[in-house]
Amino acid sequence: MPIGRSLHVGINQVSPAFPNAGILTGPENDAVAMRDLAEERGFVTELIRGQDATSVTVVAKLLEAAAVSQPGDIFLFTFAGHGTGEFDPSSEEDDNQDEALLLYDGLLFDDQLSGGIWPNFQQGVRVLMIADSCHSGTVAALILGGATQDRDTRVREISQETRAEHLKTYRHFYRQLAVPVFAPIAANVLLLAACGDLDTTPDGDPHGVFTAALLQVIQDGKPKNYADLIAKARQLVGPQVPQLTPVPPIDQAFIGQVPFTI
Repeated sequence: MPIGRSLHVGINQVSPAFPNAGILTGPENDAVAMRDLAEERGFVTELIRGQDATSVTVVAKLLEAAAVSQPGDIFLFTFAGHGTGEFDPSSEEDDNQDEALLLYDGLLFDDQLSGGIWPNFQQGVRVLMIADSCHSGTVAALILGGATQDRDTRVREISQETRAEHLKTYRHFYRQLAVPVFAPIAANVLLLAACGDLDTTPDGDPHGVFTAALLQVIQDGKPKNYADLIAKARQLVGPQVPQLTPVPPIDQAFIGQVPFTI
């Protein structure tokens, strides 16, 4: 029988490695709620929050999941916290955006996921990633981005000054993380993101706006598939536009499954 495994990461406050990054209220609650949902659906779950969610730990857990997942299995990775994006004219992406998630002490870039992590999952494994962070529309891989928007509320992003200072201070570390940009991905990877690459998503208490919408749709909306889940979540979140982004090779059968089916 297929096995479902999941990793849930939530970070309210990042380390001083990101100077002046705002403190959030919802991400760690989001991680717990998604963990609880996964447990209800029969997943073997793991929760990492706050200062425990270091770059080394999270990447190691992702690679461990890749090593044990077999064809037919599903791996769910949820992240809630700060996200960052920056215009990069040298980027391999069509939108010239460079997206990343903020782990406690470092950035997890889209090219690290697509080039260094997803290729380790076998063909026939389903990988579902949920990102409740700013600039998350294509953070799972090097693909197209989304539209722009402005918000006045507290959002899950850091300033470009904070990002630049962090990358300058830790430039030697990131230079060691070079991964092949076009490493083949055999698994079926699907991203559910809070917003487009150029957009922001609001924090909240007890949950972020996107996570709260997902939980409400799962409870009340009985989504038929992942496209239906995102379509119904979009009706609940206001100006931001949650994204459903399949990473090639695209598996329509995976997209058409009832959400969180093992």
